[in-house]
Amino acid sequence: MKYAYICLIVCLFFVSCKKKELPLPINGDPIFKFIGTIGKDSVNYQAGINRMFMYTGFYKDPQNLMTVKSYFGKDSCTNCEPFLSFEVKDFDVTNTNGLAGTIADLLKGGGTFNSFSLDSIFSVTNIETFTFLPQVISGNATYKWDFGDGGSSTQMSPNYIFATGGMKNVQLILQTGGSLPDTMVNQINTDFNSSCRAQFNMIQDTMVNVVTVSAYPAGFTYVWDFGDGHTGQGQSDSNFYLPPATKYSVTLTATAPSCTTSVFKQKVNFTSAPLYLANFHYQTNVSTITSSGPRVNKSAFIITWKKNGIIYKSYKNEPAINQSGNPVFTFTGISPYIKNAQGNSTMMVTGTVDTYLYNQSDWHDSIKIKSNNVVLAAAYPD
Repeated sequence: MKYAYICLIVCLFFVSCKKKELPLPINGDPIFKFIGTIGKDSVNYQAGINRMFMYTGFYKDPQNLMTVKSYFGKDSCTNCEPFLSFEVKDFDVTNTNGLAGTIADLLKGGGTFNSFSLDSIFSVTNIETFTFLPQVISGNATYKWDFGDGGSSTQMSPNYIFATGGMKNVQLILQTGGSLPDTMVNQINTDFNSSCRAQFNMIQDTMVNVVTVSAYPAGFTYVWDFGDGHTGQGQSDSNFYLPPATKYSVTLTATAPSCTTSVFKQKVNFTSAPLYLANFHYQTNVSTITSSGPRVNKSAFIITWKKNGIIYKSYKNEPAINQSGNPVFTFTGISPYIKNAQGNSTMMVTGTVDTYLYNQSDWHDSIKIKSNNVVLAAAYPD
């Protein structure tokens, strides 16, 4: 009568099974096995024959994925060659300290599991930086910027990145020397790279009380309000202020079919008293930030074969290659099995393998692994 020996060890990180932890033998033919070919070798591993055992465990990998591991090894030396192991990755990431999921979750999709991939995920983030430029540039002035989203600055010409888009009321409070502070507020569309931002340049001739305005960019319909009851149209315009001209607010309203209305304001001062105005413009610059992170190998399957000092795995040890879509193992059946020696639940998994294993020192060196007769044990947390 043949005896099938099963060792199922459950711990947070995988620990090799010791002989004293083996459960009592089960009468009958070997249950856990791999019968097939690996490279040029015909492999017949059956638990309980030729002192071969099936060991299992589970642990969290560096990507915080629970990994269930089953492997065939000699009872006298669990890491001795030849060595054949199978690992399946968790279906999702967990941020908890405990082990995630159940074996049912891991294998809920059934069918074919794909390979592990070493490639990184590159994420490209587009950044738009606003540079605000005050009309008054003076070392004696104080600048208080409020960007309308909780951000602020006291720099003369700050750079700012808006965390969210939408319309923001940007305010500058300017004070120079002992003069009274002046305030300007402009509503700015901060959607990424928005085309709905009209501004204008202004030339003020205090000798004749004339202001000339020129809007940018092109492509809008422009309406001007010069603050004295006079209005105008067109990308450029001018206005004569009747004496006694004082202080006025010039407002540009620009509209276009492709965007919302854009309003921009500046002030003019025709009084003899000096007044430092809080007028400002802004420029934008679009840049990208590229960051990389490890690929989270959800529902991935890894096969490892060690022989003659060479380690082969079911993925190429080459970070630049995305191997996540390579099929590795096909599940053909899952059924409950007896609890292991520590009282944890286990499953018996059957499947087939028809793929390649790659030398981890030289991924150009590959061997074929094939079997239609694979039966594995899987211990899992309840």
